[in-house]
Amino acid sequence: LQNLMQGFMFVSSELSVIKWNSELELITEIPASKAIGSNLLELMVELQPENSRSELLPRFTINAQEIVSTGKSNLLNTRRKYRIRTQSGTDKVVEAYSYVVERNGKFPFATIIRDISEEYKQTRRMMEDERKFLNIFANSPVAIAIVDLSNHTIYEINRAFCELFGWQAKEII
Repeated sequence: LQNLMQGFMFVSSELSVIKWNSELELITEIPASKAIGSNLLELMVELQPENSRSELLPRFTINAQEIVSTGKSNLLNTRRKYRIRTQSGTDKVVEAYSYVVERNGKFPFATIIRDISEEYKQTRRMMEDERKFLNIFANSPVAIAIVDLSNHTIYEINRAFCELFGWQAKEII
């Protein structure tokens, strides 16, 4: 568990943290010595930005209790993104994947957590760059066509292209 490149925690059916690996220590800045034996809900309070605690914590509490009492929840077996605030005040975006490990009719669960903050920032920047490009493309006074030169297929034209040649986009694309 210590050599995973992802955070890992194992939570008992009483919502007590049993395992907390070193990668999760790095992600959350909560040492395993503090996390192990703690109530998961109390740890989640520490990781939530103060302005979202009143909204997220009640839902998380209900879902966590549903998991340990029934072994079922919409949070299980799906990747979910969460914003957390570390002990030093750093905001991060993490991806979590939880699954139940049924034992003797009880439903402890494991969660794998990955810090996706940089990926999230890069995706946001890429989306912003794409939005800027599309705005420049659409509003440019220069006629522009996006063409695949290998087969001469026109994929997109801008307004200036339509005005210059007197065609509608649907006639060309």
